[in-house]
Amino acid sequence: MTNFLIYYIYAYSFFVLIYLYYRISRKLCIDQRFNSSEQIVYLNHRHLLANLIMSLAIIASAFQAGTEIKFFFFNWNENYTGLTYVLFFLAFSISAFSAKNEIKVNAYSLIWKEKIFYLLIRVLFLVGYEFYFRIVLLQAFYFLPIAFAVVINVILYSAAHAFSGKKEMIGSVPFGFALCLLTILHQSVWPAIMLHIILCLPYESLKLYATKFTNKTIRI
Repeated sequence: MTNFLIYYIYAYSFFVLIYLYYRISRKLCIDQRFNSSEQIVYLNHRHLLANLIMSLAIIASAFQAGTEIKFFFFNWNENYTGLTYVLFFLAFSISAFSAKNEIKVNAYSLIWKEKIFYLLIRVLFLVGYEFYFRIVLLQAFYFLPIAFAVVINVILYSAAHAFSGKKEMIGSVPFGFALCLLTILHQSVWPAIMLHIILCLPYESLKLYATKFTNKTIRI
């Protein structure tokens, strides 16, 4: 595959991802994302469709001739263990604190299977998301000095949050730098994946826990 085609696929997948977020965000209020079963379904669909779109760029990157795929395999640089654990702790604290401030018992009900299904899809999405941003897009600009490659990556990462609300878009900037930092220091995307999961799962698990249970079966 030619470099032109590879970069076209990168660009195409990114802008389709942005469009997908925009279209589905119109049906969702980000601050009330767990306020109905219908919104849970929309979120599940968004995550699954986004993973399919991002897979296009990931596969294209894997088959690019003469290019070594960086950061894919698990690696842990013990020299940065302390820094990594500090970032993990900060992410968990921010997640739990945010959930505590926003948590409330909702008036609607969800079956436990629906909650578990959402969290599993969410984790799968976060893994694909980090593969896409920290392997495909970061590597695409690795011919530049590392600082420039990271800045471009964070700009693209922030743009992907443009329809998730101003607060989340601003917060994605320092978090994007932290994700790139872990990826480069460990030469592996997996510590960044762990950081992203630690930030998201406590918050969303606590908010889901605050919903009522029901025996009603809901189609997903």
